[in-house]
Amino acid sequence: MKTRIYPVFLLVLITTAGCFEDTIENISDSVLINSSYSLPVGEVTYQVNDYFEALGSFNIPWPDSVAYNDIVYPNYTDIVEKTDIKQFDFANLGGNIEKIKSITLRIIIENGYPTEARAQVYFTNYFSLYDPLFPAGVETIPPATVDQNGIVTQPYTVIKDILLDEYMLENLTGYTNIEIIGQVATKKPDTRIVKFYTDYKLKIHIGLRAELEFNLNEL
Repeated sequence: MKTRIYPVFLLVLITTAGCFEDTIENISDSVLINSSYSLPVGEVTYQVNDYFEALGSFNIPWPDSVAYNDIVYPNYTDIVEKTDIKQFDFANLGGNIEKIKSITLRIIIENGYPTEARAQVYFTNYFSLYDPLFPAGVETIPPATVDQNGIVTQPYTVIKDILLDEYMLENLTGYTNIEIIGQVATKKPDTRIVKFYTDYKLKIHIGLRAELEFNLNEL
């Protein structure tokens, strides 16, 4: 008795090919493709040595004191503030400003001081303050780790990822600069005289990640 073999596989191949051709003929011309890229915005380093170095010119007795390079000086302020401005034209983001779906800023703050530090970042338009990235106020960074002698052994690092809201995205082309404000406290609640040294610093690094959306028929 002979066994008959039916052309089942041939039927399947013909059917599959027919579906495949139908899919190609009806492919949509509005398929969206997402892409992203990252780039550095800038880094600033703040040191408040100029404040401490100016203290040597004062001889007036003062209730508060601070140590700078192991010399004790009278302390006249609780916070020293520094400002830095970085030019960054958002309108030139790869020439694809209208394709930007979202922007996330990564802000890395490294506090190398034995006291609390604070930071705020603004988008500006020709040096006029516009929108803060920390809407609740300044971002507070805890003090660096110190040893039993009050000397810094390890900075304290904070990493913040900030997704720009719809308002900022709509006004992106109006921003021309980023203004970064850093503050360093000169006092510490549990320490009578805080020790500061020349090599201490507060570093703020800003990076950007942009997500783009293209239509297939635009490529």
